[in-house]
Amino acid sequence: MEHALLIAKLAPDMQEKALAHCFDGYFAGNDSERSLVPASRLQAWIEQNVYLSLKSVPFSKEDDTLLPEAGSCANCPKRTGFNTLLFSEVKDDSCSDAGCFNRKLDAHITRRIEKMPNLVLISDRYTIAGGTPILPRRNYVEVVTRKAKNGKETRPEQRLCDHLKPAIYADGMEKGRLVKVCVDPTCQVHFREQQQQDKQRLQFKAEKTAANRKMKQIISFRHRLMADVLKRVKPQFGTEEMRMVASFALRSLPHELICRLAKRHGLQNPKAPTIIRWLRRPGHSTRGRMPLDWQCSFSSNALGLRREDNRQ
Repeated sequence: MEHALLIAKLAPDMQEKALAHCFDGYFAGNDSERSLVPASRLQAWIEQNVYLSLKSVPFSKEDDTLLPEAGSCANCPKRTGFNTLLFSEVKDDSCSDAGCFNRKLDAHITRRIEKMPNLVLISDRYTIAGGTPILPRRNYVEVVTRKAKNGKETRPEQRLCDHLKPAIYADGMEKGRLVKVCVDPTCQVHFREQQQQDKQRLQFKAEKTAANRKMKQIISFRHRLMADVLKRVKPQFGTEEMRMVASFALRSLPHELICRLAKRHGLQNPKAPTIIRWLRRPGHSTRGRMPLDWQCSFSSNALGLRREDNRQ
């Protein structure tokens, strides 16, 4: 009975949601396995999700022209303060109709924009879908002037500048509240830190691009150098001793270079033991050149590393 009384006071569109929160065990197999929660828990959910405080609303509660079909909040029976006997469990004066509450906020914002055409629409969210005039949180700084205490320096959002504009929150918990904001990204008072971060980000990106371009040039040069050496020098290594030397040299190469060489010679498994077994098999015309190929690759790689270390 107590749960039913709490739900009956709500708007029709909120009664079904409140009914779903009357029971525990949302993952139960059937309704018989679900248990009724205490009425205090349901009351707590209603206060947090349904009742909207009228204590600091941006519009006048006595204004019956803001939303003519709803009238004023002062004479509304959906207001908890209108009938304290019916809503005795609610301490603060609140609205129980979220739809009507939001429509009044929208009407209040529309009225403000008509009176102040230069009013900036802002949001407390950092990302907003495109195609909307509402500014996200990262594109403005709300300014609240305050005097510094105990000789401390005031924060940027507490200082005035020449770019301040009136703004109004278009969504969120602060919807309808008028504030002063700075939206000029060139402002040295409120966007100085962001400008420094953007400058550092661009500098890092430029350095990264230059380093990648330089590394590509070095790798390209190594490949051209090795290809030219292999064309000019054609040693004939076929003895078992040279295969042993090649096996020893292969084990000393970095894993990245082994993978590159295995791919160049058409081997699927880029592991040193697999390449060594393949090397020991008799009869392939290119195997005699492989030790020189590996040595040139390793030497060019080491040379590039030493040059980079010297520059640093």
